[in-house]
Amino acid sequence: MKNRIAFILCILLCLSLSVLFVSCGGDSGNTDIAFTDVYFRDVTVDYDGNPHILAEVEGAPEGTTIVYTGRESRTDAGTYTATATLSKDGYTTKELTAKLVIRKIDYDMSQAKWDYSDAFTYDGSEKTVTVSGLPEGVTVSSYAENAKTDAGTYSAKVNFYYDTVNYNQPTLPDCSWTINKAVFNNVQFKGVEVDYDGNPHTITVTGNIPSTASISYSSDVDGIENTATEIGEYNITATVTDKNFETKQLSAKLVIKVVDDERALLVSGNTLFFQNAKDENKLYAYNFTNNKLIKVSNGNAVNMVADGNNRIAFVSKSLLSAIRTAAYDEETDKVSNDLLINKNAIYIQRESNNIYYYVVNGLTKDKSGIFKVDFSTQDPTVTCLSVGKAKDLQLYGSTLYFADGNNDYKLSSVNTTAENQTRNLVLDEKISNLLVHNGVLYFTVNHLRGNYIARYTISSGVVRKLTQDAGIDLTVVGSDLYYVNVDKFTTAVVGNGIYKVNANPATDNHATGTKVIDGGEYGVCSLTAKGTDLIYYDCDGYKLIRYSTGNQSKVDLLDGFVKPEDPTPLSTGSQVEYKDGIIYYLDLWDGKTLHSYNTVTKENRALTSVKVDNFAIVGDYIYLNTVSFGVNNDTYRIYLKTNDEPLLINTYDSVELVSDGTYIYYVERNAAGAATAIHKANMDGTDDTVIFEYAADNLVLYEGTLYFCAKPTAVQTIMKIENVANVTSAQPKTPVNDKYACDVFTICDGVIFFRQNYSIGYQNHRLARMNIDGTGYTEMVTSQTDPMEIIVKDGYVYYANAAATANDYCLYKIAVNGKEGDQVALTSGKYVTAICITGDKAYFVDYYTAGALGDSHLYEVSLDGTGLTKIA
Repeated sequence: MKNRIAFILCILLCLSLSVLFVSCGGDSGNTDIAFTDVYFRDVTVDYDGNPHILAEVEGAPEGTTIVYTGRESRTDAGTYTATATLSKDGYTTKELTAKLVIRKIDYDMSQAKWDYSDAFTYDGSEKTVTVSGLPEGVTVSSYAENAKTDAGTYSAKVNFYYDTVNYNQPTLPDCSWTINKAVFNNVQFKGVEVDYDGNPHTITVTGNIPSTASISYSSDVDGIENTATEIGEYNITATVTDKNFETKQLSAKLVIKVVDDERALLVSGNTLFFQNAKDENKLYAYNFTNNKLIKVSNGNAVNMVADGNNRIAFVSKSLLSAIRTAAYDEETDKVSNDLLINKNAIYIQRESNNIYYYVVNGLTKDKSGIFKVDFSTQDPTVTCLSVGKAKDLQLYGSTLYFADGNNDYKLSSVNTTAENQTRNLVLDEKISNLLVHNGVLYFTVNHLRGNYIARYTISSGVVRKLTQDAGIDLTVVGSDLYYVNVDKFTTAVVGNGIYKVNANPATDNHATGTKVIDGGEYGVCSLTAKGTDLIYYDCDGYKLIRYSTGNQSKVDLLDGFVKPEDPTPLSTGSQVEYKDGIIYYLDLWDGKTLHSYNTVTKENRALTSVKVDNFAIVGDYIYLNTVSFGVNNDTYRIYLKTNDEPLLINTYDSVELVSDGTYIYYVERNAAGAATAIHKANMDGTDDTVIFEYAADNLVLYEGTLYFCAKPTAVQTIMKIENVANVTSAQPKTPVNDKYACDVFTICDGVIFFRQNYSIGYQNHRLARMNIDGTGYTEMVTSQTDPMEIIVKDGYVYYANAAATANDYCLYKIAVNGKEGDQVALTSGKYVTAICITGDKAYFVDYYTAGALGDSHLYEVSLDGTGLTKIA
């Protein structure tokens, strides 16, 4: 047994030695040992701003050499790969890899928000939304849809600058934001009530309305939006829309009403002369022989009196009234319209072609009277028959009957021959609507108990009451008296119908007259007669009716009437001035008569019936150089606040009138229209003295010195008369600076702004300035410039340019210290003449070269160059 055990142990020992020999590289193969159970571990962390590094290799046998590649400390987010090479004697070299992953993190956006208010409302300024509360390191790189001006809803987006290495992209939800529409404020739509005049009328929205807004109109009447011509009430709705404002609807009423106005109608021979209600009451003629209708004039013709031969005399009523004649020639189918005399007359009567009578009713008794004018001599002779106010003047034989303003307008008389008579009381009753017919006076008695119509027989003095109702427009046809009944109307002009009554009763009549024509809804007015036919206005559409008293037929003499279009006038020398909210101008479309335009009410009316060459406003007076018979020039002064008789200042052709409040200064022109001298006179024209005996133009008063353009040598330049108020005789020629040729200038703050004429023949022009002592000459604008009129206001020079070579006729402005290139055009396409600047508006007339260019209308434009509008 022991031997067997020994043998086994020997075998095991041999086996062990054999294995040991092989593992030690013995002769059996020398194989190295492999590294086992060694680790180079990956690491993943979130970015925290701190450095991170991979851990060393784990499990390497002692004495192992480890070489690392890429195993460094890392802070920024990213994936970093490192290697570890293990070596040791008896071991197979081993390479291990590991990754260090530093992950990006999210920003804390919990405090980030869009700064936006729901209170954004459109106001024309830019609105923005922005982001606030961003974490450190995040800023905005760009926005989209975050800045807007117009009302609307927008989706704002944002892009960020941020740490793209260590952080994920920050996000913020899009912002839906709104600019609310504004509400129209200070917008008005006022109703309008106008008298019927045959013209279309509208009402418009006014106020703070942006140029981008649109306005639509509608009404409760079919076919009418916002323009109506016929009498009636129109409920107009205006809808104002704009992308930036809440739609606004406004309502107003347009009322075109029956005019409480008596219109003159009178038949002379075979011609009816009448104020045409369908053409602004202008004077027309209708001939019954050929049924021709023709316009006579644009004037306001009242108090007509006939001569029976297709001819009338009438008062052309205005600020400066006149007695005129109009006649219709059946052979030539033409009308004439001639001046008799400039007088503020009313209630004219005609004795013959040479003898007329009229009334002047001034503010006081001593400025009023009954007058006779005799045209049999070259210079008319005017005689005052009686001092005091009067109405309803009627001539019978050699006696004038009237309502006496000196005696409560009772029926009175004077004869036609004596001067300054005491008035005779004919009937101790207050009367109106006086008519004389075949030796009988017909009139309305004005009683507190009620008005009625009566008659007075001149030969016997017998008085008869004809009706118990009141009437106007008394007209005798045969044995009947026709009248417009006004008892049932509040107005004293428009009646409820035409009535008749026996014109020759044997006893008093205490009943009403008999209704012949019903006035309908709108009434009737303005009655006259031709033979047995009545002619009157039906106020429903202002039909001019010829009514046969025989067969009761009616014909509208204005049926199908269309306003005629006047040809563009070729008048010259328009003028525009401003005072107290009123624009005064010479209307080239109305024979160059003086008109006024109210800038508030927009009312336009004629102030004279005669042609006016030029005018000047001095305080509360207006001086008018009038033209009579096409050749005579007389200067009148009128007090603007009353209707006093105009004062004749002189019989010169006077222009360029200026005043210092004590004296007037003006240029006299001869019969050929050439300037001859400068005059000085008292305000009423007395003590008229020549103070400069040569041609002059463009008078300007400045600090007691009179400046003007004259030609002392071969060059027309600016001259002066110093201390002119004390001058009593002709003065020498004293130029301001005769170096510069000039014919147009103005003065402001000690500086003369002028049209300089230069080059050979003075064919070129420029705008220049210099001091009033002739120093400091400066060219302002030269290129394409011909400043024909110059006005300085509020630091700007405004001038009408007429540079024909550039076809540049328009209104310019330039700062008083401006230079070439600074000028700004305020208009285009208009021939600017007769400039007037007031407030923030400029007014001018569009014409040039005697009206051959332009339309000769009055225009308004804002001083910023917007809102060009024809106003008259």
